[in-house]
Amino acid sequence: MSRSALAIVLAAGDGTRMKSDKTKMLHAVAGRAIAAHVVETVGRSGVDETVLVVGRDGERSRQLAQKLGG
Repeated sequence: MSRSALAIVLAAGDGTRMKSDKTKMLHAVAGRAIAAHVVETVGRSGVDETVLVVGRDGERSRQLAQKLGG
């Protein structure tokens, strides 16, 4: 019997305490968006599919996900 895994990344936080117009997941850490670090790490874990739950900045998050191959 074969098993599959789905990762759900909660990326809808506004980041209001960061005093920025970007959501938290779009802020850069070490030159890359936080979401890029998370999605890459999830991908290395062997999951079959990754889903990003996005909030108000959904379009920019969707563009990033497409760039990352999602």
